[in-house]
Amino acid sequence: MGEPVLERPETAGGIGSRHLVAVVVCALIYGALVYISRFSPQIFGIQTIYPPAAVSGAFGVWFGFWGALGNALGNLVSAVVIGRNPIPWLVAYFAQFVMAAVPGIMYRKPGIDSRADLARFLVWNILGLLLGTILVTLQIIWNGTAPASAAWTAVWPYMVISNVLTGGILGPIVLKYLSPYIVKSGLAFRRFMG
Repeated sequence: MGEPVLERPETAGGIGSRHLVAVVVCALIYGALVYISRFSPQIFGIQTIYPPAAVSGAFGVWFGFWGALGNALGNLVSAVVIGRNPIPWLVAYFAQFVMAAVPGIMYRKPGIDSRADLARFLVWNILGLLLGTILVTLQIIWNGTAPASAAWTAVWPYMVISNVLTGGILGPIVLKYLSPYIVKSGLAFRRFMG
């Protein structure tokens, strides 16, 4: 009789080191991109150019829940680093989670091999980005940072343009060309929860 086969923690339903590595790596990269984006022009404290949108969908596809969690934590840590109180912005951090979770749930293929793949990834990535911008806009209104009329007519359109252009152009490039390395390294998760 042979030795018992032990499942890796991520296949046995527990949280393993791969999950934590995914969260930390995504948080560091996403947080650094958020921090850098703070030097772009802002409207009511919101960046008009948002480089993190280029990686959010890929993080969701590669690392599922854990990549989405890394997005949220990276944004939160970035806010703390610049001296912003993170508590009034909790919905905005959840928005970062949503930006990765939507493509992470709906497009589980780590890569883009055809035009159909590109179209499917773009649809889910852009939907995640749009939902995220709606949540951030609501947070701006609830915080009193801007009145609703200004938030929906000035801030939201800038976020949509910035996120959709960045995520729509650079997101597929990131997913297509970095996926082979992520998959080969064994870091990509097959399921959303890892």
